[in-house]
Amino acid sequence: MHSKKFYVLFFIFILILFLLSFSFYYHKFFKNTDKEVFIQDTNEIKDYIIETKEEFNPYMLDFYSDDSYYKYLSPNNSFENLKYKPNDLVVLDSKYILNVWWNQSLRKQAAENLYIMAEDFYSEFQVKLKVISSYRSYEHQALIKSRWCSDYFCAKPWHSEHQSGLAVDFFEATNKQSFLSKPDLMKYFEWLSKNAYKYGFHNTYQKWRDIDWYEIEPWHWRYLWVDFASYLYENNLTFAEFLSLKKED
Repeated sequence: MHSKKFYVLFFIFILILFLLSFSFYYHKFFKNTDKEVFIQDTNEIKDYIIETKEEFNPYMLDFYSDDSYYKYLSPNNSFENLKYKPNDLVVLDSKYILNVWWNQSLRKQAAENLYIMAEDFYSEFQVKLKVISSYRSYEHQALIKSRWCSDYFCAKPWHSEHQSGLAVDFFEATNKQSFLSKPDLMKYFEWLSKNAYKYGFHNTYQKWRDIDWYEIEPWHWRYLWVDFASYLYENNLTFAEFLSLKKED
């Protein structure tokens, strides 16, 4: 009888050791990978949103360096480094964000401002901001593109805003008609259209192929700092539209 009890206790002890070891190795090798886990209380960073500068000049921004927060990407503009990966990625982790995938990430400043926007979005709708896609590596984008996705809907690898670590897709990525036909998504899109610029986010693809190169994507938002996002909003311009006008000047 005592021998049987001993073996039961020994088995429980071994099981506990196994679970503790699994937890340690999971967090060390899988949970963090090469990204910083960034758990942020939005109340601590409210004061750090970058406000629009009084003497802001959009024509002096760096639109072409890979690491620039203003990096412009299109079918004709790509990263200089094929395998570019931002060195300040943080895993999105906020009680106001619903992540479809556990390891979704953005560059640190974009993530900070997204947390604040998500909190205010939640205050408005009592709904978490659902993130279905954020940073994508070159390889990830190549895989998506290999699935016969149209050039007007999916950027080629090396040309995607998602590779910059500054773009995020909310709720679902289908098509404009399907997205905006749903009352809740239409309501959320209207709120983002009126408020996202205050947190530095811009709806990149909103004026169709002739101007923005791609189909209209109400779910796709790109971080451009508050100064430039506000400038585009106030002048009713898309990112691509601004640069086409800049070239004409």
